[in-house]
Amino acid sequence: MWSTQAEHACRAVLQAREQAPIPADRIPQHTEVGARLRALTGFDFTLAGGPVANKRFLGAMARGYFHAVQFVRHPAMPMFTPEPDVIHDVLGHGIHLSHSQFADIYRLIGQTVTRIDNPDVLQMISDAYWFTLEYGVLDEDGRPKAYGAALLSSYGEIRQLHRSTVRPLDIDAVLTTRYAISGYQPVLFAARSLEEVTDILRAFLTRLDDDSAPPGRTHT
Repeated sequence: MWSTQAEHACRAVLQAREQAPIPADRIPQHTEVGARLRALTGFDFTLAGGPVANKRFLGAMARGYFHAVQFVRHPAMPMFTPEPDVIHDVLGHGIHLSHSQFADIYRLIGQTVTRIDNPDVLQMISDAYWFTLEYGVLDEDGRPKAYGAALLSSYGEIRQLHRSTVRPLDIDAVLTTRYAISGYQPVLFAARSLEEVTDILRAFLTRLDDDSAPPGRTHT
């Protein structure tokens, strides 16, 4: 994955990777990575046995915890996994959480979730998280460059960015865009910089409350 990331990841990710405590010669352990993350940004992994509800999963990020799993993707699907695994969590989110600017975005999302109880609004936040911290790209030198953790940890999908429809990052568009849970994303959203991602998310998150009305949306 390192050489593939070097070709297809954005500059902020490559900078974060330089200080990320992630070995390149073996599957890393959450404990060894987490100890270094605490020193870098105050984040740590907390282990989960499976899917975690939006309120708990996203809200934990306000306290500096990221829910991670211990299993590895099936050998029959090395290019892509439809659900998170240790490779996704460590090679994707572990790189993010080594970098203060990424870590601040995680905390911003988590802090918003702690004051929201409406499940529809929590889903709106989850959708914004999906198209940014999981599947976000930046427009660098006229090409989409990955920063989303799901892209960074998918050897197959990160090399197919040019096949997706790439649109400017716009939260209203994000919240009404169909996305794929079990395959490569047909649509990605690009910002011009990580600063723009932060600004767009902050403007969206700060206006949310339990009465915010979610738009119609379908998942596949």
